[in-house]
Amino acid sequence: MCIRDRADSGIANLAAWDIGIGLVGAASAGANTSEWVAGVKAEIDELNGAEFYDVIGLAGAIYGLAYVNEDYDPTAGEHAAATSLSDLATTLARYQIDGGGFAWNSAYVIPDDYNETIQETAYAILALNEFDRNAFTSTIQGAANYMLEVRLATGGWENYVGSSTGENNEVTGEALWGIDASLINLYIYSDTTNGSTEFIDASGRDHVITAYGNVHHDSCGSDTAILYDGSGDWLSVADSDDWDFGTGDFTIDLWVNLNSTTSYEGILSTEKLLTNAGYAMAVWNGTIQWHYGPGKSFTDTGVTPVLGQWYHLAAVRSGNTLSVYVDGVEKAATDCSGMSFDSAGSGLVTGRFLTNYSWYYLDGYMDEIRITKGTALWTEDFTPPN
Repeated sequence: MCIRDRADSGIANLAAWDIGIGLVGAASAGANTSEWVAGVKAEIDELNGAEFYDVIGLAGAIYGLAYVNEDYDPTAGEHAAATSLSDLATTLARYQIDGGGFAWNSAYVIPDDYNETIQETAYAILALNEFDRNAFTSTIQGAANYMLEVRLATGGWENYVGSSTGENNEVTGEALWGIDASLINLYIYSDTTNGSTEFIDASGRDHVITAYGNVHHDSCGSDTAILYDGSGDWLSVADSDDWDFGTGDFTIDLWVNLNSTTSYEGILSTEKLLTNAGYAMAVWNGTIQWHYGPGKSFTDTGVTPVLGQWYHLAAVRSGNTLSVYVDGVEKAATDCSGMSFDSAGSGLVTGRFLTNYSWYYLDGYMDEIRITKGTALWTEDFTPPN
């Protein structure tokens, strides 16, 4: 392949990126990809951290192989110790600098040293998102947030902060591509100081989160989590199309840990009192259930939560099936043909059952609350994200 002649220009590592992106294009066009796959694998074995562009080279290679579901065990080069594409993706994630951006070279993952570049950051998002969005959610979201933070006043991007060339159209397109791939519609998590009452939407959608009662970030093991006391504590987010799903796919997932239960406790809800609109995730009659407004229908997992134990919950619509997973295992599913899952138009709350009425509060912890519109993240049993 003549595309591998990058070495003649002193930028050999870029060949891995070239061929990786070419592989994506070939697969998208329905072309034979065997030579592209072989080329990507060969270039992975030649990546060299002592030269420029090894990070973007690795990102492009991972993106291409992940796109065609091709694994690889490198046989030479700086990644010879890796045994799979998963190992390579984990290595790529290590090139993220504190603050979210990715380094231009693997030897320069140095905070506060201006080594972040937009192209490396954008292609790292594409690679990790394609390989396993769930395993690398925090990495992807941090990278997207970094790019949004350094966006120029003109609306575009330069490749690195302080670049003498200013806004660059190619870089801007790549930044937008990466941000679009990263989008989660709502992402509330706790990784802060004990007692903090500041709640931020880290999805990039910048939803304003309002806290009520005594809800706060509280020490939980070696980290923090969001603590609700069961008596007037909740978080509220204003109405948005981001949780009006219509008949499309979606995923709502979160972690929850109950301190006590009254058999009825709201976890997340868009339901409104005295209407047949909205949906909710709750403990109802003592078990974890999905509740849908029209007809007040329930999808019951049959799982009675053990107090003091963390559970990962996920409500996923894929086509005409609504599934509820507990700790990555599908516990209930229902035919949702023709159903339109929209909010009641009065916002979204966590920690109680209704958006507009003080009823059935949660006593316990929550964390990693995510809403992803348009995507069924899981269609079979899975290992929950950390």
